[in-house]
Amino acid sequence: MLVLPPRVQQAPNQGNYRGPLAPIAVSILGVVAWLIFILLYALYWSKGYSLFQNIIVTIVSLLVIGLLIALMWVIWGFRGGYRGGRMTWWENP
Repeated sequence: MLVLPPRVQQAPNQGNYRGPLAPIAVSILGVVAWLIFILLYALYWSKGYSLFQNIIVTIVSLLVIGLLIALMWVIWGFRGGYRGGRMTWWENP
């Protein structure tokens, strides 16, 4: 006999809640793009710079991509990503 889990009640204020799929996908793509940039930079563009300058380029590029990803998550959170004191939709109310 197949036993199904109880149906999760949706809170009245959740409306068209869509999970964090877009921010997760953009975060993954951002990290992959940063890794590709660092690889291309190390292979082609870093030859004219000193070790210190290469380290600074790496740190600054990491800060830029980190700030962009954090800003995207903050915008998602302010648009209603965090609802009802819980981040998970699968918990029973």
